[in-house]
Amino acid sequence: QGQGQGQGGGAAKVAAWCGEAGELRVLAEGEGVRVELGRREFEIVSMTPVQRLKTSKSGGALKAEQREQEVEWAPLGLKTMMNAGGAILSATASSSAAASNHGEPSSSAAAGPGDKASGKARAEVVSMGPGTFLAYASASPAAVRVEVLTSGNDPDSMVPVKTGKAREAAFEHDARTGALTVGLGAVGHHRITIEW
Repeated sequence: QGQGQGQGGGAAKVAAWCGEAGELRVLAEGEGVRVELGRREFEIVSMTPVQRLKTSKSGGALKAEQREQEVEWAPLGLKTMMNAGGAILSATASSSAAASNHGEPSSSAAAGPGDKASGKARAEVVSMGPGTFLAYASASPAAVRVEVLTSGNDPDSMVPVKTGKAREAAFEHDARTGALTVGLGAVGHHRITIEW
């Protein structure tokens, strides 16, 4: 890892998923992952940079008063896949505060009309399935939606699925580790939208 700033300022962090151990860790800049292996054992560590997204929450005596909060986020992939990150086809994030992107491009596909006004932070991931999608999130989302985009994962035999809309999805968030999991039941590509 090179030295640098995390999105939104501050030291860069990395989310690390140790698949065989089943552990999610958030590493500070310069920190490593210690892995001890016995004979014929292995470990694959999937890593992704942590992004900082800003959200605004109404508060105080005046309704117009806004309190800015920060959410840390990092998509890791399919939890039980040997190379978890290999399931991620694309990932974007947008924030309520334009300044938090620090010149980084923000995908219009990830941001809906009025997101900046409503103070939402949003992340969008396109992942292969089936399986349990795993991400690091410092706060529990307000909502998670999943849309099945294709049937099948083979580029030669994929069939687009025209559902027309995403469905609300059940998710679990472990406040202690930041592990956010969402079940992807169908074989194919899925668009996962997460809002805070």
